[in-house]
Amino acid sequence: TRMRSSLGCFPQHHLGLLPAVVQRLPRWEDRLGLGRLWIKRDDEIGFGFGGNKVRKVEFLLADSIQCESTCILTVGAQQSSHVRMTAVAGRTANLPVHLVLGGKRRVTFSGNTFSGNLLLEELVGAHVHFPNTEAWSDLESLMIELGTELRTQRENHYVIPLGGSTPIGVVAIAY
Repeated sequence: TRMRSSLGCFPQHHLGLLPAVVQRLPRWEDRLGLGRLWIKRDDEIGFGFGGNKVRKVEFLLADSIQCESTCILTVGAQQSSHVRMTAVAGRTANLPVHLVLGGKRRVTFSGNTFSGNLLLEELVGAHVHFPNTEAWSDLESLMIELGTELRTQRENHYVIPLGGSTPIGVVAIAY
């Protein structure tokens, strides 16, 4: 509680049912012979089945708004939960989201349609970008290139790196 109150200086764009419920597991305590065992119930946070990703995105999205960004740029795997959460959260704040996804664009067994997280990202209007190679090292280059292109269009883009791993993203762990 004391740690959470000290986080008040960080802006937060509320999306989920937070703070997450913390639940004691007495049967596991007995079984494992441990002292008290508690888990954070990220499955009860809500908002797009995002689990622990919701916490990070709440803080990162709030920071992007505070920075007066006009769009968000993030990177990840094609079925990444972080990428999906960023796309959906950006939509709630009316910020366009550009997704740089690892690997080549793949079509599903059903033809040229997306499935899973790719489908959800498409439904919320995210701009999906794929490199011409499957090498992860090319993702950073593509992000820099895309950032430069966005600046020429007078966009003030906010970059969220792989997994939202930034000092602000880390703040969310305590929440």
